[in-house]
Amino acid sequence: PLRVQLRSGQLLITTESDTDDPDLLEVLERQFYYPFGLSMKGIWQSTTSPPERYLYNGKELESGLGLEWLYYGARMHDPAIGRFTGVDPIADRFAWVSPYNYAENMAPMAIDLWGLQAVFIHGTTETHDRFTDSAVKQLTRIAGNSIADRSFSWDAGITNNPASRQQAAKELVSHVKSVRQKMIDEGVITANEHISLIGYSHGGNVAIQAAKMLADEGIEVNLITVSTPAATEKGLALMEKEYADSYPCCGSLKIEPNFEGYRSEIPGAGINEHLQIIHENDRVVNIAGRDAYFDSPAINLTVLNSEVPINSFPRSIKSHIDLPNHPKFDEYLKKIPTMSKPGGK
Repeated sequence: PLRVQLRSGQLLITTESDTDDPDLLEVLERQFYYPFGLSMKGIWQSTTSPPERYLYNGKELESGLGLEWLYYGARMHDPAIGRFTGVDPIADRFAWVSPYNYAENMAPMAIDLWGLQAVFIHGTTETHDRFTDSAVKQLTRIAGNSIADRSFSWDAGITNNPASRQQAAKELVSHVKSVRQKMIDEGVITANEHISLIGYSHGGNVAIQAAKMLADEGIEVNLITVSTPAATEKGLALMEKEYADSYPCCGSLKIEPNFEGYRSEIPGAGINEHLQIIHENDRVVNIAGRDAYFDSPAINLTVLNSEVPINSFPRSIKSHIDLPNHPKFDEYLKKIPTMSKPGGK
């Protein structure tokens, strides 16, 4: 028979049937929960025989000695008090919360995924990402992760191009795999935890190329690009036309843009979900690409100036540079829900 579990933070239903017709599925188990996972007792509750062990948020229930704790991989969670029973082994990276907290006390809005780090990639002429600590915290949450790695750096000179960004993508893949393996060896994460790439400006295009390389190894990622010049088929076709109109002849000084290189930065394989965030006054992205990924499944979000006011002159440049570290950007990010977990490694 077909056995199906329908889960949400506060509801789990286990069904079984010989048919694919959802109307004919038999409900075998029904559980309701308080926000932090404590099971609600009542006439609505029903259980299977043998009982289903993977319950709240898909975590295994340890009922020995009557404790009723949930196993989260590195620690046990006590849903009766909404706290972990042991100190977070990476508590030094999250000084703003208790080392015993569950999901930063935001249940049922968040899940303590115990995920691999979200990797941040800086933009042009920088050596580190521009995001404030509070923005990093929110972007990491949106990506579905709990750890942020901000140590990656690439040669992002003012003249960086698709070829140099491809080299940076290779270095990023090596960095991600190295950090991931180190954390697995140290027992910080398991091999099943997912990877997210978060890139600012052209760092987003480095991340897109890296995602394709990781896809060749069967690894799927979540991707967030902030103020990234978007490479699209429609945009490249327009660039090619504009170039042809501007340079109708083939003089010795004519420099052919690397259109195929730009095509390598069109989002493709290896991306589970892609979120593009850009300020409405940002015009820098239109110089080096387009402002939205309209011919790919990306979700394009425009930050209004009323939400994150950037009024210094010239706004077109300031909106591009100042968005990541604007004090109100993290408030905007708090409204964005968490992405789904990739199905790859």
